[in-house]
Amino acid sequence: MFHSTASSRASGRKNDENDSLRHSRRLRSRSTSEAIKPRPTHPVWYSWEQDQFLLHIPTRSPKRTAIEAQPTVYFTVDDKGPGIFGVRGKARAAIDPDRERLRKVIQDQWDRYTGGSDTEARRVLLGMVERGDLILAILTPRYLATWGL
Repeated sequence: MFHSTASSRASGRKNDENDSLRHSRRLRSRSTSEAIKPRPTHPVWYSWEQDQFLLHIPTRSPKRTAIEAQPTVYFTVDDKGPGIFGVRGKARAAIDPDRERLRKVIQDQWDRYTGGSDTEARRVLLGMVERGDLILAILTPRYLATWGL
Protein backbone atom coordinates (compact mmCIF):
# COMPACT_ATOMS: atom_id res chain seq x y z
CA MET A 1 0.00 0.00 0.00
CA PHE A 2 1.28 3.44 -0.83
CA HIS A 3 -0.56 6.13 1.07
CA SER A 4 0.38 9.78 1.20
CA THR A 5 -1.41 12.61 2.94
CA ALA A 6 -0.70 16.30 2.44
CA SER A 7 0.23 18.05 5.67
CA SER A 8 -2.71 19.81 7.25
CA ARG A 9 -0.80 21.92 9.75
CA ALA A 10 -1.91 25.05 7.95
CA SER A 11 -5.52 24.18 8.79
CA GLY A 12 -4.71 23.31 12.43
CA ARG A 13 -5.59 19.63 12.06
CA LYS A 14 -3.31 16.74 12.99
CA ASN A 15 -2.39 13.97 10.57
CA ASP A 16 -3.71 10.54 11.60
CA GLU A 17 -1.04 8.18 10.28
CA ASN A 18 -2.54 5.25 12.19
CA ASP A 19 -5.70 5.55 10.08
CA SER A 20 -3.67 4.70 6.97
CA LEU A 21 -2.11 1.70 8.70
CA ARG A 22 -5.48 0.30 9.82
CA HIS A 23 -6.83 0.43 6.26
CA SER A 24 -3.73 -0.86 4.49
CA ARG A 25 -3.87 -3.41 1.66
CA ARG A 26 -1.23 -5.14 -0.40
CA LEU A 27 -1.74 -2.76 -3.33
CA ARG A 28 -0.37 0.73 -3.03
CA SER A 29 -2.87 3.54 -2.51
CA ARG A 30 -2.62 7.23 -1.84
CA SER A 31 -4.64 10.02 -0.37
CA THR A 32 -4.16 13.75 -0.18
CA SER A 33 -5.29 16.60 1.99
CA GLU A 34 -7.48 15.83 4.98
CA ALA A 35 -9.46 18.94 4.08
CA ILE A 36 -10.91 17.00 1.13
CA LYS A 37 -13.83 14.90 2.41
CA PRO A 38 -14.03 12.02 1.79
CA ARG A 39 -10.35 11.27 1.26
CA PRO A 40 -9.70 10.23 -2.34
CA THR A 41 -7.89 6.88 -2.01
CA HIS A 42 -7.27 4.20 -4.61
CA PRO A 43 -4.53 1.70 -5.52
CA VAL A 44 -1.50 3.16 -7.28
CA TRP A 45 1.75 1.94 -8.75
CA TYR A 46 5.00 3.48 -7.63
CA SER A 47 8.71 3.31 -8.44
CA TRP A 48 11.69 3.93 -6.17
CA GLU A 49 14.57 5.65 -8.00
CA GLN A 50 17.46 7.76 -6.71
CA ASP A 51 15.96 7.90 -3.18
CA GLN A 52 12.59 9.15 -4.46
CA PHE A 53 9.11 7.66 -4.92
CA LEU A 54 7.68 8.22 -8.40
CA LEU A 55 3.88 8.14 -8.84
CA HIS A 56 1.64 9.05 -11.75
CA ILE A 57 -1.49 11.01 -10.88
CA PRO A 58 -4.24 12.67 -12.92
CA THR A 59 -3.21 16.07 -14.26
CA ARG A 60 -6.42 17.69 -13.02
CA SER A 61 -7.08 16.21 -9.62
CA PRO A 62 -7.45 17.13 -5.94
CA LYS A 63 -4.16 15.30 -5.35
CA ARG A 64 -2.23 17.62 -7.65
CA THR A 65 -3.96 20.67 -6.18
CA ALA A 66 -3.08 19.54 -2.65
CA ILE A 67 0.57 18.91 -3.56
CA GLU A 68 0.90 22.33 -5.16
CA ALA A 69 -0.77 24.02 -2.16
CA GLN A 70 1.16 22.07 0.51
CA PRO A 71 4.08 19.96 -0.73
CA THR A 72 4.73 18.22 2.62
CA VAL A 73 3.18 14.74 2.56
CA TYR A 74 3.12 11.75 4.92
CA PHE A 75 3.18 8.27 3.41
CA THR A 76 3.12 4.56 4.16
CA VAL A 77 4.16 1.64 2.01
CA ASP A 78 3.01 -1.80 3.20
CA ASP A 79 4.21 -5.01 1.62
CA LYS A 80 3.67 -8.61 2.66
CA GLY A 81 6.83 -9.78 0.94
CA PRO A 82 10.00 -11.00 2.65
CA GLY A 83 12.25 -8.54 4.46
CA ILE A 84 10.94 -5.08 5.23
CA PHE A 85 7.15 -5.17 5.61
CA GLY A 86 6.50 -1.47 5.88
CA VAL A 87 7.91 2.01 5.59
CA ARG A 88 6.34 5.24 6.73
CA GLY A 89 7.62 8.73 6.54
CA LYS A 90 7.43 12.37 5.64
CA ALA A 91 8.35 13.67 2.20
CA ARG A 92 8.47 16.75 0.04
CA ALA A 93 6.29 16.31 -3.05
CA ALA A 94 6.81 17.99 -6.40
CA ILE A 95 5.24 17.76 -9.85
CA ASP A 96 7.53 16.92 -12.79
CA PRO A 97 6.03 18.05 -16.15
CA ASP A 98 8.56 16.00 -18.22
CA ARG A 99 6.33 13.76 -20.42
CA GLU A 100 9.22 11.59 -21.65
CA ARG A 101 10.26 10.79 -18.09
CA LEU A 102 6.62 10.03 -17.20
CA ARG A 103 6.33 7.70 -20.21
CA LYS A 104 9.46 5.79 -19.14
CA VAL A 105 8.28 5.56 -15.51
CA ILE A 106 4.87 4.22 -16.58
CA GLN A 107 6.43 1.69 -18.96
CA ASP A 108 8.77 0.48 -16.18
CA GLN A 109 5.88 0.27 -13.71
CA TRP A 110 3.76 -1.62 -16.24
CA ASP A 111 6.55 -4.17 -16.69
CA ARG A 112 7.03 -4.48 -12.91
CA TYR A 113 3.37 -4.92 -12.00
CA THR A 114 2.02 -6.85 -15.02
CA GLY A 115 5.04 -8.67 -16.40
CA GLY A 116 5.28 -6.45 -19.47
CA SER A 117 2.36 -7.73 -21.52
CA ASP A 118 1.21 -5.50 -24.38
CA THR A 119 -2.52 -5.11 -23.87
CA GLU A 120 -5.27 -2.63 -24.63
CA ALA A 121 -5.04 -1.37 -21.04
CA ARG A 122 -1.35 -0.55 -21.56
CA ARG A 123 -2.15 1.34 -24.75
CA VAL A 124 -4.90 3.29 -22.95
CA LEU A 125 -2.51 4.22 -20.12
CA LEU A 126 0.18 5.41 -22.54
CA GLY A 127 -2.49 7.28 -24.51
CA MET A 128 -3.35 9.15 -21.30
CA VAL A 129 0.30 10.26 -21.14
CA GLU A 130 0.16 11.49 -24.75
CA ARG A 131 -3.07 13.44 -24.12
CA GLY A 132 -1.64 15.04 -20.97
CA ASP A 133 -4.13 13.34 -18.64
CA LEU A 134 -1.38 12.11 -16.29
CA ILE A 135 1.54 13.82 -14.60
CA LEU A 136 4.51 12.61 -12.55
CA ALA A 137 4.56 13.25 -8.80
CA ILE A 138 7.93 12.90 -7.08
CA LEU A 139 8.14 12.32 -3.32
CA THR A 140 11.54 12.93 -1.73
CA PRO A 141 11.54 11.44 1.78
CA ARG A 142 12.88 13.51 4.65
CA TYR A 143 12.07 10.92 7.31
CA LEU A 144 11.71 7.12 7.05
CA ALA A 145 10.81 4.49 9.62
CA THR A 146 10.45 0.75 8.97
CA TRP A 147 8.78 -2.18 10.70
CA GLY A 148 8.57 -5.92 10.22
CA LEU A 149 12.29 -6.55 9.71
